[in-house]
Amino acid sequence: MKLLTPRTIPLFLSLMLLIAVLNAGAVLAQDAPSGVSDVVRVAVAPTLGSATYYIGLEEGVFAKYNIDLQLVELPQAANAETIALLLRGDIEVIQAFLNPGIINAVLRGENVRAVAASRKINPEGCSTWSFVVPAGQAENFDYAGLRGTTVGVPPGTPPYYLDLLLRLHGLTLADVTLENVPAPVRAEGVVNGALSLAWIPEPSLTPAHQLQGVEDLMSAADLVPNTDSGLVYFGPSMLERDDDLAVRFLSAYIEAGDLAAQEATERNVEIVSRGLELDPALLSEICWGMGLTDPQVDVDGALVYMTWLLEQGDIDGMLDIDLLYDPSYVLAALEGTGS
Repeated sequence: MKLLTPRTIPLFLSLMLLIAVLNAGAVLAQDAPSGVSDVVRVAVAPTLGSATYYIGLEEGVFAKYNIDLQLVELPQAANAETIALLLRGDIEVIQAFLNPGIINAVLRGENVRAVAASRKINPEGCSTWSFVVPAGQAENFDYAGLRGTTVGVPPGTPPYYLDLLLRLHGLTLADVTLENVPAPVRAEGVVNGALSLAWIPEPSLTPAHQLQGVEDLMSAADLVPNTDSGLVYFGPSMLERDDDLAVRFLSAYIEAGDLAAQEATERNVEIVSRGLELDPALLSEICWGMGLTDPQVDVDGALVYMTWLLEQGDIDGMLDIDLLYDPSYVLAALEGTGS
């Protein structure tokens, strides 16, 4: 073996340094995303459910997974127009309650699937929506007196929640008249007697409590604890890919959700107030309801809701849950994130 001499030591050290640099570069190249980022277009509505996307985008979470997240701002989360955009492949992802339009689309053979839960109603936490009545009436509320009255409830899942509440007291939706007016107007209608009760979500619920003299008759946490309050859906432009983009997207979504679950931190308020154009002071006070311990869909709850929709005539038939929900993507994402 040839020994190092004072003359050969500098050369030896230079070679070792070069090898170390090359090895480090190889490791970095393996860890870093390669190529051009994959574009994912997500429909976002002006609701708190969109907070995860705004936070994940600004904090670089989606970029970390080599995703160019593009937010398509739309008035509603899952109306006919939004679903049409998803089915045409103009957007890849929407987030909304379990929706009759989605169910009917799957029944017609369209390639759209629920792939994860976006939020769940925490029975131990605050409520993101409630049925409200005038302050002082909730404790001894006269449910029988609701018969023949007008209730402030928008379309979508709120009539289902109302029916659950009414059935607890021997009534059904047929016993009341539903009136769809904006949430602040609903609170005003309850106070002035035009409405017997109303369904109000955040960010309107907290101001209604503080400024308009209403109180909770039944909150989300009391009526439907642990229920999914939103689902993530993939359309054909995501489902028909043969790479790992769908799993990477949900991995990023779960990580961004962990940040959103911190709720009204100074940084989250800054981001979400800008994205949703809401008063930062209001965002600091309201219930965000962003905690999500399990992004897997509540299958039993979905089946109960679909049965109700069928009874109401809102869907064309009962749908096999395996055709609606594909858990493989979120399970792969959870395994990859170690959750």
